[in-house]
Amino acid sequence: AGAAAKALRILGDSISECEALDTSASRLALAQMLILRGSWYRQRLLVEASERDLARAMSLASTTDPRIMDDAREVLVRTIRSSSSEGREKRALKVATDLLASRSSTLGAQHPQTGIAWVELASMQMLAQDNARAQESVGRAERILASTLGKHHPAYAKVLVAQSHLRIFQSKLGEAVALTEAARGILARHHGEAHELTLDVRFLLANEYWWMARQDAGYMDKAMKEMRETIAIYQHRNGEVPALHRMAFADMLHQAGENESAEREIAQAERDAVRQYGPQSEEVLSAQHSRWEMATERTGFTAERSSALDALIDGAARIDSLYARSILFTLLLSKAEWHAKAGNSDEARSAVMEAERLAGEVKIPAWLDKARQVAGEIAVPQGEPSPVGH
Repeated sequence: AGAAAKALRILGDSISECEALDTSASRLALAQMLILRGSWYRQRLLVEASERDLARAMSLASTTDPRIMDDAREVLVRTIRSSSSEGREKRALKVATDLLASRSSTLGAQHPQTGIAWVELASMQMLAQDNARAQESVGRAERILASTLGKHHPAYAKVLVAQSHLRIFQSKLGEAVALTEAARGILARHHGEAHELTLDVRFLLANEYWWMARQDAGYMDKAMKEMRETIAIYQHRNGEVPALHRMAFADMLHQAGENESAEREIAQAERDAVRQYGPQSEEVLSAQHSRWEMATERTGFTAERSSALDALIDGAARIDSLYARSILFTLLLSKAEWHAKAGNSDEARSAVMEAERLAGEVKIPAWLDKARQVAGEIAVPQGEPSPVGH
């Protein structure tokens, strides 16, 4: 109903009352309430608090009810995914694999919860850049959830979102938008436009509209409207917005020529990212890059701005995650474009070829297409074709 703070107070009181009891029933009830609070913390990027509650819930349920333990695992997968901890992709993949094995054992291979576990595993496989296996996992989830719950159930929306992400990796943006719109429709009908699950999908849809606007300018108004509304609702519900969403909004404003508003938003996003993810996180690097772009357009590409860009590139290269690689890829293309404008053809050529090499390394065809597009735009000769799987 949108009263998240009141709900948390009620939940905290309930946890305190339950902790005063000491029965097997109260311990399982406590585990379930800790899972709820762990999920609440995760949604607000209080990752350490979320993990503490979830670990405690798993401990309470481990010897008595594996189903509740798996409920905690399901939230834990998403918590780890939201963290900035080193090795988060590998750790989240292991938890998702354990979740699927346990769900299959306790509930059966065709149970809806097992289908959801397949979706969680697919998401982690995408983070691990294993899109072929992710496609197989999504296919299994789709068959289970469609046959057990139907294609209009909120759980099925998870399948649509996973399929949308896969289409993005395949450079099929129009198909991705259609899938996300369908997911949003299901969640809005069941939960309402302001529910947190709906808001997560609305953020994704706003970004996809924005990406589509580069091909069709008619999507820009849709992107801005969706993002403005979603940020306003999220801010009202939770008191702050995940920095990643505010960064995307800042970039939209910048692209639309609303530069003063864009700079205000990116400054706020950077402050939020430091608090939400930590000062050395990928998210802070991403915000700093957006701020660098805006400042450089205003001041010009000076030696100082060039050194600042190289420092950002070094920072992104030290982090081992797909998100960090995506930031590094974007930074390298920025470097290529700015050096080309400055007439530094050797620097531009080196940067765009490094971006192309990175695209081949992560095996994302859309990145390779973008690197080659930038190479063509700045008239930089392309390197040898990268070994990208199709």
